[in-house]
Amino acid sequence: IALLVAFGKFTIPAQIDFAGWIILIYLGLIVTGVAYLTYFKAMETLGATQSSRVFFLKPVVATIFALILLGEKLSIFKVLGMLIVLISLAL
Repeated sequence: IALLVAFGKFTIPAQIDFAGWIILIYLGLIVTGVAYLTYFKAMETLGATQSSRVFFLKPVVATIFALILLGEKLSIFKVLGMLIVLISLAL
């Protein structure tokens, strides 16, 4: 975003209403903030190595949740991506 702003390519959409801004603020501050707080707490508790493993499991967990909650289709690329992550964490 910083590069887009620097080169004048970033514009704030005029169509976002008050509810849209509330949602954006919620996603930016609450969701992201809680994620980082739990990550740093995990680093204190588990150490950097273990908490990094949990951190790198996020794409696998997100894919599984998308399959279950959103009904997304499982493609060969998603399976390969999850396998690569899981194998790399096992090494």
